Amino acid sequence: MITLQELALHGWDLARAVGRPYQVSGAAAAVLAVVEQIAEQARATGGYGPAIAAPAGADAFARALAASGRAA
Repeated sequence: MITLQELALHGWDLARAVGRPYQVSGAAAAVLAVVEQIAEQARATGGYGPAIAAPAGADAFARALAASGRAA
């Protein structure tokens, strides 16, 4: 599950860096679950930034991005 979250988040990072769209569909809930489970440790080691508020009605992947400190 850690690998799934790594691929999803870093895939988003890469897509964002090159200006391409990126979506995670079927695995979004699993990614969110992993992010929520490891967020405190990841922030302590510098892997995640401070959590930000997800927009109202955000889907699971947008909430995972926000919880990892990424602004969708």
